[in-house]
Amino acid sequence: MYTYLDSRLQQVLYVGIAGKGTPKNFWERGDFGDVFVNNTLVPNPWAASKNRGAPFDQEFYLVMNVAVGSRNGWFLDGVGGKPWVDASTYLAPGAFYQRVDDWLPTWGEGNARGMTVKAVKMWQEGACA
Repeated sequence: MYTYLDSRLQQVLYVGIAGKGTPKNFWERGDFGDVFVNNTLVPNPWAASKNRGAPFDQEFYLVMNVAVGSRNGWFLDGVGGKPWVDASTYLAPGAFYQRVDDWLPTWGEGNARGMTVKAVKMWQEGACA
């Protein structure tokens, strides 16, 4: 699997999915380990698959977004100017917006915003093994 910018000659990322020399499945590559969300263990959803390419071994939807306000522990409290704490269940969105003067200028204007997508193309080349 690979991504590129404007031309296949400008490859951004290449990840071998399956075959010899592919040591990890995507759960291991993501270094998820024992992930807890709301004090509940989140297991590897692809553990039953014998295919290291899972979840890309079947049809899927690609979702791209810019999200803020995570409370799942991926962004540590008190680091990088995060204006809320994970334990503030209902207060996080308000705490985030109260700091609008800090973060809004960093988002840019129009096409200079943090995430502008010109096009996305996906196709399948051969079987996922």
